[in-house]
Amino acid sequence: MPKSSIRQMLLEGQAEVKELFEFVKDSAATMNAYTMERSIYHMI
Repeated sequence: MPKSSIRQMLLEGQAEVKELFEFVKDSAATMNAYTMERSIYHMI
């Protein structure tokens, strides 16, 4: 696998993890734990 492909894959993964953490941060006050867990599971 070329280095550029690996780098792109890592950058995309980092962006997705950041998006997930932003979702959790923004939704933490309005969702109960079960709903949050289900939402995270569906995002992954």
